[in-house]
Amino acid sequence: MFSSHITPAGGVGGDIDLLCNQRAMIGFFPWRFVDGESSIGRCVAMVEDDEYQELMARKAELPKTRFGDCYDPEHVAGINQLTKRYWIWGY
Repeated sequence: MFSSHITPAGGVGGDIDLLCNQRAMIGFFPWRFVDGESSIGRCVAMVEDDEYQELMARKAELPKTRFGDCYDPEHVAGINQLTKRYWIWGY
């Protein structure tokens, strides 16, 4: 991936369920870390202003984690189904 100028980002969280099945411009802003092999950074999804208002209205309706991030229960259930399927196979 690195040779193709693709930066992997693991552990991306926050209100990511708001963007399921949507297009958004994603920006990743790493912290400068001299002589380091990896770095923490900020991953940001950028949407149009009218889309933002719709997303915030949807966020108000969704349940929240203890950290204040929203999640879609249907999405979580789908991920759990996939996890069970692969767990049975022994991965």
